[in-house]
Amino acid sequence: DETYVPGQLLPNRGGNRFMTLTAADNILYFKYINVPNAMTITKDGSATSTFDAAAMFAHEFIHKLENDLSVDISLNSHTDPDTLVFDMPIANIHINTALDSSNTIDYSWDFRAALADGSSVTDSESSKVATTNNNSFSATDGVKVEESNSNNVSLGSIPIGQTFSYEIYTKITSTGYQRLVYFDYANSSDRHFATLFEQLTENKLNFKGPQGNVFVPIATTPYNTWIHVVVTCEKISNSLTNFGIYFNGTFVGGYNQNDIYPDVLAYCYLGRDPTNNSNNINADIRLFRVWSNKVLTQSDVTALYNNKDSGITFLGSGDIALTGLDTQMFGVTDKTLTSSDNTLELIKVVESQPE
Repeated sequence: DETYVPGQLLPNRGGNRFMTLTAADNILYFKYINVPNAMTITKDGSATSTFDAAAMFAHEFIHKLENDLSVDISLNSHTDPDTLVFDMPIANIHINTALDSSNTIDYSWDFRAALADGSSVTDSESSKVATTNNNSFSATDGVKVEESNSNNVSLGSIPIGQTFSYEIYTKITSTGYQRLVYFDYANSSDRHFATLFEQLTENKLNFKGPQGNVFVPIATTPYNTWIHVVVTCEKISNSLTNFGIYFNGTFVGGYNQNDIYPDVLAYCYLGRDPTNNSNNINADIRLFRVWSNKVLTQSDVTALYNNKDSGITFLGSGDIALTGLDTQMFGVTDKTLTSSDNTLELIKVVESQPE
């Protein structure tokens, strides 16, 4: 029930294309779809769209399917057979967009995503890939490292420098001498940085600098509860390093060691020390971020802590499971559409006719 005039720009629901009507060329051609049998198409086991056996305009068919299933669809008539092209839904992947106040973050992995076991995760700042070893994922709790499986997350080699900061948001469910964050400096096996969460029922954290362990007393027990930890490391001179430790947004201690880290690449791991299988840990890790050559301030840490559960953005594609398809019309009874295969062949089509 629409009136079009010569020269008007019209959207073509059949393929996201446009055409201009002129006085010399003012004919629109509409494609018909032949529904050979009555059918009810179901999307993801819930939303349904029912059609009677009949021929109908392609744009009407698509419009009904879009409305009933809440999905955008176009028609690609340049293929043989014609195909319905589905606009895939966006999967909800959690990326924390609240960075430090100067926004100089170098590496940021947010592991809160519904991924297959053993998946890799690319950081949002530098496209650095974190690889896993059969680790499981949760859209709520992130990646899991398990003592029984001796698995970890490898972040690869990072030019972390002699001054850096990092943030981790985690829940540890095992006790003992276990390594959660591990920096192994290349060609310097005697100089490594490992954050150790040890004897968690005694209200203390433990991290290791170039001269040995430092025990940090805290007010609450960091066991079987979500904790947010920020560690800063600053090269003061060629023989002095200063560390700062923040627990749940609060500064809990500053420490000096009369040594520095080597200025070389560091191989970074979350979970066990890959050279010592006895130092495994059970933990869930929601996010891990690194700042090279930067010391975070209290205001930075406060902002990070206050926003550790916020900043959801939408990345990646979800799937669409269709059932109840008529085989004469589509060639299949069901199909799961993905980001790499989001089309449905439309076998029963009547030739276009002018209206």
